[in-house]
Amino acid sequence: MSADGAVRICNCVHPSARDIDDAVAVLCNGGLVLMPSDTTYIMATLLLRKNRLSNGIERLHTIKKRHRASAFPWLVGSWHQLEVLGCELSEDAVDIAAQLWPQPITLVVHASAAVPQALARPDETVAIRMTSHPLVAGIIHACGTPLIVSSANRHLHEVPKYFSQLNPRMIEAADLVFHGVPNLCHGPSTIIDCTEGETRVLRRGAVPLSQIEKVLGHRIMS
Repeated sequence: MSADGAVRICNCVHPSARDIDDAVAVLCNGGLVLMPSDTTYIMATLLLRKNRLSNGIERLHTIKKRHRASAFPWLVGSWHQLEVLGCELSEDAVDIAAQLWPQPITLVVHASAAVPQALARPDETVAIRMTSHPLVAGIIHACGTPLIVSSANRHLHEVPKYFSQLNPRMIEAADLVFHGVPNLCHGPSTIIDCTEGETRVLRRGAVPLSQIEKVLGHRIMS
């Protein structure tokens, strides 16, 4: 539970320096922060210095009850970080990131050497999304590194778009908990796979395919 023993109300539009600083302190110590994002409530941790896996990553696997081979997405603060975490990027991936991010679109691309093997998917790909949420973006900027995240729900349970939908066990498992006001969650992101010859959708979400196809100038495979 959070350091002050209670859920903390935060201003999602104008997050305070204290909220950002406290979140950074928890994350840099390998902890877990539960907070709202532009999609759903998320549980976040980060990679510590020298690519050493933080305790938060192991805890996240345990809380989510996910197999260790099931990698978590990365949340970034700039579309240029796609070029750091990804490699052999397709034109579609670059166009989506450059023209549509930070809208809630998750891109699956080939993982670069900057992604530790333990955090890449078995097929050596990585899922990356840029956030527009002021609190989350502020934390990423202050950390100077992307966040490793997952929706704040147990496996196969309801994805929480509102604080009231959070499982109490998820709240108890976090080291710092934010209740965001006003709520800026828009629902799960649209997931686009850009690793093969033809771009395809893996999950329909907050951003309609028609909007992405308009930018690309062609249809996306289902």
